[in-house]
Amino acid sequence: MKIVMNEAGDVIGRHIDAATIDAGMYREWGSVLVGIVPDSKLKQDNIGRDVLTGSAIDAARDLARQMTREEVAGMLADLREDYPQEERDTWPSKVIEANAILAGGSVGDTIYIAAVAEATGSKPEAIAKSVIKKAKVYAAKVAEAEAFRSARYVAIDGAKNIEAVIAAVGG
Repeated sequence: MKIVMNEAGDVIGRHIDAATIDAGMYREWGSVLVGIVPDSKLKQDNIGRDVLTGSAIDAARDLARQMTREEVAGMLADLREDYPQEERDTWPSKVIEANAILAGGSVGDTIYIAAVAEATGSKPEAIAKSVIKKAKVYAAKVAEAEAFRSARYVAIDGAKNIEAVIAAVGG
């Protein structure tokens, strides 16, 4: 169940379809956290309001981490769109091959660079340089996203109340 939590720790909205709700839709309620909680963490009080079971600050921290992961995913979306996961999975091997080619190694000792060179007619050295350039861009973007996530998590974990948790995610 996707919920919306306000600064008081109250559940002010819930949605079965998690894809249809974000914090911006609740701006009139003030700063909020949005994320998924297990149904077992929700109950209703005697007048039908949704109430979280357990620690509200722990739930707030979990929601804030979810929001942070969504932001990080957004930061890296262009990488996922340009390069499918299967290709990204091969990048460490391609970098090893590229470094070997640039150090004077034989294209015959490679898999990926040899295949691209054969398919495109490009020189292995040019392919190797392109692989290294892509790898550096990818590493820089991933490092930036990881640093962002790490800093957010430190702020979230250090928050002493729900207002501070919300502030940690820019709310």
